[in-house]
Amino acid sequence: MLDFAYMTGMRLAELSAAKLGWLRHEQLDDGEWAWSIMVLGKRNKWREVPLPDAAVDALRVYLDIRGLRTEIFENDPETPLIAKLSMEAP
Repeated sequence: MLDFAYMTGMRLAELSAAKLGWLRHEQLDDGEWAWSIMVLGKRNKWREVPLPDAAVDALRVYLDIRGLRTEIFENDPETPLIAKLSMEAP
């Protein structure tokens, strides 16, 4: 998860509030696919954070460690991006 946080530059509050349902995988105008996540930032404003492929790979490894599916959109969208050690709360 540290790799993911470093590569995205997301704030601690953004990371701790984020849910898997906030992730996006969209086709760009040039036909390429790109990952991003919408996060609720300062002053309760939404912003889009682009995710490099390496950050998505790190997230998939973390999801696997948590016992979740590595195919991100096969998980419940309300699943916290980061979980407590008990895995039951954000």
